[in-house]
Amino acid sequence: MSCVLRAYGKIFEVDKFLQNSKLKPIAIWRKGEAKWKNKPERKCKDSGFSCDVSRKDFNNLKGQISDAVKFLKSNQSQLKKLVALSGVENVGLDFGIERRDAYVQFDCFPSELLLLAGKLGIDVALTQYPISKKRKSK
Repeated sequence: MSCVLRAYGKIFEVDKFLQNSKLKPIAIWRKGEAKWKNKPERKCKDSGFSCDVSRKDFNNLKGQISDAVKFLKSNQSQLKKLVALSGVENVGLDFGIERRDAYVQFDCFPSELLLLAGKLGIDVALTQYPISKKRKSK
């Protein structure tokens, strides 16, 4: 998954929201539950979910952005409800990209995406991941 939508909050009733939502989660977490199976002592401090927005590759930000614009347009009513829901503290798009082997890395989000997300009250983030050794050696 390269671009995901994440929504969470300390008193967010995630299961109740998802019962009537068209958004399909790829991950759900609940406050007080174990954060990771291998570290059950680490507990989630909030409840939330994430869903796929784009499955384009980490080196295809332009494709991710295109998918995100379509996602925001086709899910506007659901996203408005989510953002306005009591208990939801944050809703955001997270674009995962590959950290390029460059002196300076510049990436830009087009105004169409930012306007759509902003009007809905959705944050936009960019997460960079290291270049895999397989791809680096090509």
